[in-house]
Amino acid sequence: MPNPLNIKDLEILYTQIHSEGIKALRSGTEAIAPYLQQQSDDQRRGMALIVNLDGLISKGYNLLVNDLKAVEPGQYYYPQTDIHMTVLDLISASPQFSMNEIMLNKVIEIIHSAVNHVAAFEIEFHGIILSNGAILIKGYYHEGLSEIRNNIRRFAIQYGFDLKERYQSISAHVTIARFKAQVENCEGFIQKIEDYRDFQAGVVRVNQMELVIHDWYNSQKNEIQKFILKK
Repeated sequence: MPNPLNIKDLEILYTQIHSEGIKALRSGTEAIAPYLQQQSDDQRRGMALIVNLDGLISKGYNLLVNDLKAVEPGQYYYPQTDIHMTVLDLISASPQFSMNEIMLNKVIEIIHSAVNHVAAFEIEFHGIILSNGAILIKGYYHEGLSEIRNNIRRFAIQYGFDLKERYQSISAHVTIARFKAQVENCEGFIQKIEDYRDFQAGVVRVNQMELVIHDWYNSQKNEIQKFILKK
């Protein structure tokens, strides 16, 4: 299980995110995702290192999503095939995304260097929360994830690669829904999320990570390379 300091820091972060999410819903200022009404118009692509969670999250995932849909059917819910945990965004999704072979090889070398000697670790997925634009499953992790993230940042500087992080990721959440329209049943939706505050999504042992080029929702994904962690 994650160490106590990690749990404390993450719980503070997740509580803050949830409070801001509730405030946004109740004030009608939730963030509506662009293009969800017509995903074929969304040309944004980005590059990320992810943990693919298809088949690894609890079988209760579909029940959870169906329960949420029953209250708010007009929102976007991730199919189980698309759920993932982002280790780090290497290039943020945008319509101007481009990648050449030199840059791609540099990214692959950075990640190889970052994951080298880092052992497989576990993430516990437990409970759901609101953000101002999505519904998230909370993740609690061992230090291996922080080590890989910090290694990528360090090696990116050494290799002259600009990550352009707006802020440093410390969470291990999984996005399971996004708002594609204003929430109609605000209090009912908040209560349904509260009903799942102790939802046990499972403990996942992270043995490998994937470098992908994908869209904003991970529904269109091109796997570039897998990176295997030490046993």
